[in-house]
Amino acid sequence: MEVKRTEILRNCLDPEFATKTTIAYHFEETQKMKFELYDIDSSSRRLSEHDFLGGCQISLGQIVAAGSITLPLENPEHGEKR
Repeated sequence: MEVKRTEILRNCLDPEFATKTTIAYHFEETQKMKFELYDIDSSSRRLSEHDFLGGCQISLGQIVAAGSITLPLENPEHGEKR
């Protein structure tokens, strides 16, 4: 289920996103998170119409435990990490 989208940053090679969201953390559950990055070239909200750049997956518990985390983007279509 999609929870939130960030703002769209145009023509930026080093984006810093400002959009935040609150998610209820349940210690006793594994809450899987998936982040995806797209190159948005039009006003369409359909992600299938844009270029998928990569994504990553992590549990909310790992984020909570780390406090701050950086993950590589993986693009399975191209078999690479960025």
